[in-house]
Amino acid sequence: MNSLTKKTEKLQKKFKSFYDSKIKLKTRLSALKSYLDNVDISEKRRVCIENYDLIIDIHWKIFETKHERLQALREKSDKPISPSNKEMVDIIKVLRDTVKLIDFCLDGANQKCESFDKLVEASINTTVSYRIKVEGLSLLLLYLNITKTTDEKYINLYKNAVHLEYFGTFPYPEPIDIATRDIDNMSKTILSGKISRTEQSPEKIENEVQLINIILDNILYLLHKQKNYNSALSKKHLITNENNKTCLEENSCNNSALNNKKNEDINNSSINNNKEKENNNKIKNNNFKSATPDKIFNRLPNINLSSNKNDTKINEK
Repeated sequence: MNSLTKKTEKLQKKFKSFYDSKIKLKTRLSALKSYLDNVDISEKRRVCIENYDLIIDIHWKIFETKHERLQALREKSDKPISPSNKEMVDIIKVLRDTVKLIDFCLDGANQKCESFDKLVEASINTTVSYRIKVEGLSLLLLYLNITKTTDEKYINLYKNAVHLEYFGTFPYPEPIDIATRDIDNMSKTILSGKISRTEQSPEKIENEVQLINIILDNILYLLHKQKNYNSALSKKHLITNENNKTCLEENSCNNSALNNKKNEDINNSSINNNKEKENNNKIKNNNFKSATPDKIFNRLPNINLSSNKNDTKINEK
């Protein structure tokens, strides 16, 4: 507890320098940032709402001094200011920090801050750099989105943020000389004067704009149609691939079933052959066991054992 209290006391002591108007503006902002980085979200919101006007006022003073230096630098030379310029970096940082601040706590803070109006107006109407103008416009848009205000001051500032002259047409080219060839002498040319280019009427410009819009609509329609056609083709290919896959699976299943059936038939035929062989062997064995000498002798072929010589001897006796 002692360490925690010491830490909070130390933070609050550093935070007090934020209210000191004698020190530099950046030092005051750094003291505020170091305090906000070490507290919870509710404390951050409370401090930002209570000190909203003071924070915006410091931002405006930094912007004003840096912008004056850039304005003087811009008047001396026609070269654009580098984005890495120190004053430019500081101005962009101030505007982006202001965006974060109003996004965080403007709903509970003072929405009629004079320093905020000065900051937005100066950043939008600047002629130093378009980067400052863009950041100021984003700041104004965020403010209008949060407050939903209908104050003419902010509405007119939004309407005049981007001038229509930035979207002007290209300048017309210079008049050209039209020459025609001499019929009698083709090598010569006769100048027939210049073509005067007159500016187009507003009605004609409006018709051309409508024509361009119609062309763009047709192009978008064709792109949409092509996209749908491509998606339909892809779906069709997917369906055909799935059907082919199922057919292949069915064929493989049928082939495997036929092969199994053939193997079963072969096994059954081999089993039957083995049974027949076993039965034949049993019959042979039974016949061999039941056979007697008389039967075996009777089965032998009739052989004439007597010969002529023996017959003669027997007769003589």
